[in-house]
Amino acid sequence: MPSQAEMIITYLFKRSGKKSISYSEFYLTLSMELNWFTPDKAKKFVDFAIENNLLLKNEDIVNANFDISKVKIPLGYSPSGDLFVVEKEESKLEKNVLEDIVDDLVKIIQKGKNEILKEISDVESEKNITKELAALLLCKKYNVDFDKYILDIENLLI
Repeated sequence: MPSQAEMIITYLFKRSGKKSISYSEFYLTLSMELNWFTPDKAKKFVDFAIENNLLLKNEDIVNANFDISKVKIPLGYSPSGDLFVVEKEESKLEKNVLEDIVDDLVKIIQKGKNEILKEISDVESEKNITKELAALLLCKKYNVDFDKYILDIENLLI
């Protein structure tokens, strides 16, 4: 049985009718046309697929690294919401930085952790940015010093 990632890749190539797609067209189709991911998560998905040899990248062109003709896509297919939970865990640094920022926000502005996480998620969706950047924007909104996180977040983004 094909993985969720193989199904997504197959769907995209069969939909396009092409054997090769540019990196940007691939992630933009996933995010803007199909609305399956945010642009950031679509890029992470493409990078995940390249790292795991599901896609081959040559300059700016990606190709499937498996026989897509053998993968059957059900009618009305769309990926399940748990794709990144199952296929790619966040890095420890990413989790620690976000958790540290959330902990600081909880202590300083005295809101509940779930309320802060919801605000972060709302800002992330609204502005189409990472959770970490959304957390920094909340720090700025509530006048919470975030200088100590800048380097860690910069490392995550680069």
